[in-house]
Amino acid sequence: MRTRLALSVAAALAAAIAPLGLAAPASAGPVFHLVFNGRVAIGSWTTCPQPKLGDTCLDTVVIASDAKSYENSDQPTGGHFLHSKGDRVTLRHFWYTITEFEGDLFPQTTKESFGGTDVGVSVSITNRLTKASAVAPSIPMRTFDYVNDTETEETGSVSVTWQPAGPLEPVREGGRTSTRDYLMKFSTKGWSRMATAGGTDGGAPIAGSVFQSETVMYSVRQAELSVYKGRPAG
Repeated sequence: MRTRLALSVAAALAAAIAPLGLAAPASAGPVFHLVFNGRVAIGSWTTCPQPKLGDTCLDTVVIASDAKSYENSDQPTGGHFLHSKGDRVTLRHFWYTITEFEGDLFPQTTKESFGGTDVGVSVSITNRLTKASAVAPSIPMRTFDYVNDTETEETGSVSVTWQPAGPLEPVREGGRTSTRDYLMKFSTKGWSRMATAGGTDGGAPIAGSVFQSETVMYSVRQAELSVYKGRPAG
């Protein structure tokens, strides 16, 4: 059973910028080009590295980026939209209980918390991914408690450092989705390096063991092209 920590390169980059509200302009055109260019460090922790039935667990994910992302539209009223430029930190918490479903262990989510900011943060990631650090003293968070059916707003803070735990590895990802009405292509190129990470969450040591397979640093450029084909009426 995998916990909630797994992130592909594409998902990690999307998570790094999604809280800024990437969206098409009001006069949506048929072609959009989204580009992410920069460095990202991901720290992942879990209190259940070997989950057992009945365990109550907490996963924590910190995504720090020093990057630029922007979107272009081919429409006269579209133009160029800069979504992020510089340092940003995203924090995620997942609380869950290990239950059983059809004979397999299953993580039943009890609470989730999400937040991110580019205000007052400091992110440093070296070009060759030899080290990284991120400090975010005030992160607006939104928490969903599924047991008590509540939603609250809170403020979080993190301070994390990363150290290399492997060689530089090339990143080459790409994909294509095509239907009668829509075409989407994406590609990611650059470098990654596995890492170890530690730090504080809300002023206390981050709970859990470092989940090595999901603690990594990236230096990449990702491009996504979306084409809305359209068809004549009738």
